[in-house]
Amino acid sequence: MAVKGLSPPTAAPPLPSPELPPTPGEPPARAWVHDDARLYFLPPTISAPTPAPQALINDLLDVTREYRDFVDAVGRIENEYGRALAAAVKKFETRLDQTLVPLPGARKPPQPTIVGAMRAHLVEINATANLHQKRPAALGAQLVQPLTHIEKRGGESARRLGAWSKDIRQRWDVGREHVDNARSKYHTAVKEHDAALMRFRTVATPHPADGSKVDGDWAKLEKATNDAEVTRADRKRAYLVALAGEGPEGGGGQDLAEGGGEGGWGEEARALYGHVHTSLLELLKHQAREDRAHAELLATILARVPENYEAVSLATDQDLFLDWNKTTRGMSPLATTTPPFSSPALSMGSAHTNGSSSNHPSLTCFSYVPPPSAREEKPELSTDKREDRNWLVNRWVKSSAALTAIVGNDGVDQGILGAKRRELDSLREQCTTFSADRGLGNPEEVWERRLALIRDLGIIERKVAVARAEIAAIEAVLGPLPGPEMAHDFKERAFPTPGHCDACGEKVWSPLKPELACRLCSIALHAKCALHVDPECTGLKSNRRRSQHGRLRRSFTSGALLLRRQTVFGSPHEGPQEYATTQQVRLEPIRDGEQTVSPFFTDDHIGVVAAAAVEEMPPPSVSLARMLYSYTAAGGPEISVGSGEVLRVVEVDGSGWIKVRRGLKSGDEGLVPLSYVDLVGGTVPPQDGAGGVFVVAMFDFPPPSHTPGPGETSIKQHAIYELSDEGMQFDDAWCELCVPDASGSGLRLRGVVPKTYVKLI
Repeated sequence: MAVKGLSPPTAAPPLPSPELPPTPGEPPARAWVHDDARLYFLPPTISAPTPAPQALINDLLDVTREYRDFVDAVGRIENEYGRALAAAVKKFETRLDQTLVPLPGARKPPQPTIVGAMRAHLVEINATANLHQKRPAALGAQLVQPLTHIEKRGGESARRLGAWSKDIRQRWDVGREHVDNARSKYHTAVKEHDAALMRFRTVATPHPADGSKVDGDWAKLEKATNDAEVTRADRKRAYLVALAGEGPEGGGGQDLAEGGGEGGWGEEARALYGHVHTSLLELLKHQAREDRAHAELLATILARVPENYEAVSLATDQDLFLDWNKTTRGMSPLATTTPPFSSPALSMGSAHTNGSSSNHPSLTCFSYVPPPSAREEKPELSTDKREDRNWLVNRWVKSSAALTAIVGNDGVDQGILGAKRRELDSLREQCTTFSADRGLGNPEEVWERRLALIRDLGIIERKVAVARAEIAAIEAVLGPLPGPEMAHDFKERAFPTPGHCDACGEKVWSPLKPELACRLCSIALHAKCALHVDPECTGLKSNRRRSQHGRLRRSFTSGALLLRRQTVFGSPHEGPQEYATTQQVRLEPIRDGEQTVSPFFTDDHIGVVAAAAVEEMPPPSVSLARMLYSYTAAGGPEISVGSGEVLRVVEVDGSGWIKVRRGLKSGDEGLVPLSYVDLVGGTVPPQDGAGGVFVVAMFDFPPPSHTPGPGETSIKQHAIYELSDEGMQFDDAWCELCVPDASGSGLRLRGVVPKTYVKLI
């Protein structure tokens, strides 16, 4: 079963049937076609410890073992002639009858053609019992040892096949237990929340007078109700995600596909049956040919023996295998699997199947079961609140990391899953090659490695199915690729000194128990809060900081984040704003105090900044003027300036004109009317929110490699600007300026620039 939007893995081609000599009158072998509608390859039911297909393989291995005993007995008793050999023939016929007995309550298995040929061979051997002499050594080397090898190696492969079947059942049971536990915790959380809400509603809301404190019991009940609501939301999300991971598009569907799908357990059982069948057939033909050549005196009798084995058809026996490979009792059809998010009645029934019902829970996928609450809750992942989205994004990041670790990155590597699949294809090819020519290698040893690898691959593919189903469930709500621009990199560590959890705000103090800390931004978390933290990582060491009025503190973040924020609440400048509730402002994660050097500087630029910092300060007698109005030059020595610009006074001649310069030491110079300017000294009283302190721009901001974020402003090198009332106190790495509006409105707007880009005058 493939996850929506993803291509299903390509199944390995089925093992081809070995080529057999054509037999006159034999019908053509029926081509193998996988049919999902046939219930031939499902895992065993509870009432049948051994699957019916594996029972046929065990029967064939039992036949091999018994035939080996028979040949060994022939080697010992051929010197005794007639009666002893006839007794061995009769014993083997009895054993054949005992091995082909049906399972309790099942019909008798059909007799393969190979067994029928063996019975005919026994008749011939019984007729020539008195002629077989001096054959123990030859039979031991040519038959007993190869049969022992087939029985031992084939038996080990059959045991591993059975272990694989148990693995599928166990993984299913673990998945069901996972969903049951998540559902139980969710239902318990719902009950506890309803109870807390009932207790809270029974207490009257206090109305304290001004200055008095709120009743302690009411506050405790309010906190308990809020905590219960958070726990309820967490448990619901965990339950729905677990339900998606273990549902028909996740682990549950993968178990069904692995047990009964193309390239699954049933097809591997059929291929193993054909391998043992072919190996045994080859030895039997060889023994027949050796018996025919044993003595010319037995030519007339032994000539009929090869004809018996030439009538054996692997295709016919595999068709018998298919016809018998139907479970007669206790097996539920795949069509009865419960679709996800079905009605409550179907959900309760499918999740708690008991008794002797024909629908065993191992053959149905999990579905949503509503909690025992008076409110009608839909089985949907909610993104109404910011913490809901944080939880889902963090879970998406976790599932994506697990999926990448298994399947690898596109175009880079194929991960462990691709390596395992390539190894399995190689082993399947080796099985075919070595079975056709044993001189190239031992096919039984390859079969052991093949089945062991398939078991490991089943576990890995189930993890992939669970991760993809969880990712699909989350992306269905958040959209494709909802991950952060830079995710946290958490590691476990102890906290011998108290800290504060970045998610819940409570203390993190665990000298022995490991909690979590991000390798990139150093935030601390409780392990239980890992899915509640803001998924966006600043990428640098930081401390949470917020002004006393709740406004944001801007920070110099890494170059990867390009100094951008998605939202700005309560912005202290005139940049784009987005208003939010008090709850949103309280939950908005802010990082600052991260870096005091511009991320846009290279090492050479840092040297330039350092040199500029120690540059000789201008003389204290600098005179400045703030333009009150815009002025357009009429020509000659005049200069055009805009309202709000800060200029350096070069000369006042007393004629009603004043000579000014753009920039502290260099820039355009010219005359403007004295009535258009407001002369100021080193400091002036604040106007329109200005602080009366001036700075000169050391560099152009922003640099070409940087896109300005909300609230940031542009400045020109050598230009003079006035700080706002917050000015250099705005942030450790940023300062706030009053910059003339570029639209020509005559107003000055607030904006922030890095402190390293300006210098006080």
